Amino acid sequence: MTKRSHQNTPRNIVFAPFAGCYNKGSEAIIRCLHKYLRDELGEYNLTILSANPSTDTEELSDLSQTRVLPILPERKGMRFAAKVLFRAGAMRSGARFRSSHLSSVFDWADAMFEIGGDTVGLHYGGPWVSLELLGRMKRLGKTAAIEAASVGPFKAGVMERHAKRVLASLDAVCAREQITYEALREMGLTNVYRVADPAFLLEPIPVELPGWPDDRVLGVGISASFARYLGRSTERYIKDSVSLISTFLETSRGCVAFIPHVFFRQEKTDDFSISEEIAQQCKLQERIWMLPHRRFGPGQLKYVIGRCDAFIGARTHATIAALSQRIPTATLTYSHKSRGIFKDAYGSERYVVSPAAWGKPETMDLVRRLFEKGEAVRSELEEGVDRLIELAHENGRICVKVARGEDM
Repeated sequence: MTKRSHQNTPRNIVFAPFAGCYNKGSEAIIRCLHKYLRDELGEYNLTILSANPSTDTEELSDLSQTRVLPILPERKGMRFAAKVLFRAGAMRSGARFRSSHLSSVFDWADAMFEIGGDTVGLHYGGPWVSLELLGRMKRLGKTAAIEAASVGPFKAGVMERHAKRVLASLDAVCAREQITYEALREMGLTNVYRVADPAFLLEPIPVELPGWPDDRVLGVGISASFARYLGRSTERYIKDSVSLISTFLETSRGCVAFIPHVFFRQEKTDDFSISEEIAQQCKLQERIWMLPHRRFGPGQLKYVIGRCDAFIGARTHATIAALSQRIPTATLTYSHKSRGIFKDAYGSERYVVSPAAWGKPETMDLVRRLFEKGEAVRSELEEGVDRLIELAHENGRICVKVARGEDM
């Protein structure tokens, strides 16, 4: 049966879960998907379920007909009860309890998009909350989809069975890289579509950059949370980073620009503070440039990254900002999401740095190749990036159909 498209009535659409505008990759997803829907649908009503609603309401005030609501219960007792259930291993019950305050949002919504990017998998506490939100929409007979994401892996058993049931019920599961696409197809899912991250379509926004170097520049995107994936202390991570960057400066004529992408003011997740600390400890300070403040939007950060001659980063959307501008780029990654995106871009994983290799000579060799053989590396990107940009448009087209309630 064909669903009613409601083309003359503004649709009520939910984006969830949103980590917050402190993560500029998450904000890039919001802005790119919103723009695509707005361009194709015209006016629609948007609700964003956010972990930081007060801050995000201000940061996203330029988006018309948009409200930002808390994804977590405002009552501390409810949050505590959900946490107890999670700790006791009652994951589905915990997820249902944590979203029980959202009944009015589900009643209001016509469609929901899971926009976490990689929240339907083992990272960030597991897939339970996203699966509950999506499953509840489908139980109400409404439209729901995962937009451009890296999905999985799942633990065998209860998690995998539950994930498969929910994913199979969705109107679309959009896989933003080939590794995810193949894994979901192997699970037997038939509603999987091959797309690319909407941030490939983000427009750079020019901004003044005081003190930007006159010489060629290697951009560096440090992740504050990466130490735990390296299996090293933060101090060791900083020491290895200082050594790598100082060696680059001593053995090349280039400069280094530190371009953080996550600005949450907590030690474990604040890229800005750890970037400052590493920059201050590096040799040849006169050839180091540091992002001057935290008040950059995702489009402005893309512009800064676009000024670089090469880029190495640990945040997925910082590297997407570079790749989409055909900047020779390498990634430091702990999961299949960046591996998949880079394999799609280059045709192989040769510019993927494993956690174990960070600070090692092979990483230095890779950075030198990016910087010294930039044109050759850039030519390797042309075909792959062109295809990824087209696949990002395909993600937008699929999301428009889902938003309208049309059959796929």
